[in-house]
Amino acid sequence: MSDPYLGEMRMFAFDFTPRDWAPCNGQILQVSNYRTLFSLLGARYGGDGLNTFALPDLRAQVPVHQGQGDGLSPRKLGDHGGVANVTLGEPDLPRHSHSMQASGSEATTAQVAGQMPASGRSGVEPDTAVVAFYSTTPPNVKMNPDAMAIDGEGGSHPNLMPSLCVGVCMAMAERQAVAPTPYIGEIRIIAGDRIPNDWAPCDGQILQISQYKPLFSLLSNRYGGDGITTFALPNFQGRTVAHTDPTIPIGTAFGTEGHVLTRAQMPAHRHIPQASDVPVGATGAGSTPGPTKVLAPARAAIKSGGERVVQLYGAGPLDQAPKDTAIKPAGAGLPHENRQPFLTLQFILSIYGIMPSPH
Repeated sequence: MSDPYLGEMRMFAFDFTPRDWAPCNGQILQVSNYRTLFSLLGARYGGDGLNTFALPDLRAQVPVHQGQGDGLSPRKLGDHGGVANVTLGEPDLPRHSHSMQASGSEATTAQVAGQMPASGRSGVEPDTAVVAFYSTTPPNVKMNPDAMAIDGEGGSHPNLMPSLCVGVCMAMAERQAVAPTPYIGEIRIIAGDRIPNDWAPCDGQILQISQYKPLFSLLSNRYGGDGITTFALPNFQGRTVAHTDPTIPIGTAFGTEGHVLTRAQMPAHRHIPQASDVPVGATGAGSTPGPTKVLAPARAAIKSGGERVVQLYGAGPLDQAPKDTAIKPAGAGLPHENRQPFLTLQFILSIYGIMPSPH
């Protein structure tokens, strides 16, 4: 293994910690035992900063570079953020409406259980009469929210990006005074705020091709610059690392801090109307909708006195769709947290060194 910088972090695929390295588990160390390492890390990862300090804790977390990327939130070294699971609330839903459905066939019953709205008629023969209860007037009152059954249990969903668990360890000692020469364009992660000589932070800075010709021959302008006189370093500010694949070319930035759900991304679900099976008296109060009312078996007043059944519900088929504004839209279309737990560290790139050869 090449000799590391003190405080450098590397990833290993085996299940043990190499000699002179320590797992990045957030363990508390004594300043007196690791004074040089403490001078690099300080107490930003834990400890009292006098007698103790801590190593970074990357367990079940991903690293991002410090700084503020375009359109992203500012991050300073040692910041934690993100969540492993997200529970969506009503404000997180995209604003949407559910179109009501009804049958154009004549109503056959005054009961509501298992039925649906249909063409209304009186249930008393032979004095059958059409009952009008649909209107083209825009809705202007709210009915009782309990008229619609709640669908869904409000559980959380995993918020972890595709990842692979490996061992992340920190170098606890330098094995020689001068670290070996790295490859040009090599990227490493460090926990301190000092950039080693011949390295640069991965913050998207623009460089002159004339000053860094070997580096430009490797990077080109895929990270920025005009490719004629300038080029850019990778910008990891607020971002983590992902390996390239055939569908994502090297240099592609993707992903968001928050995600706004669309109607197409909502799971298919049904809102079941609810009603009371207690008949309504044929009074003015019982004939008008309101925020405290639900559907119920109907009655019609008879001019000569008394009441009679009005059939408003039928068994189908579903062949009509009244105006969708008959049901009040819900949701505010707000974004929800889309980052897994992370720890802010430093991504650095070697601007000088050995020119790598293709495999």
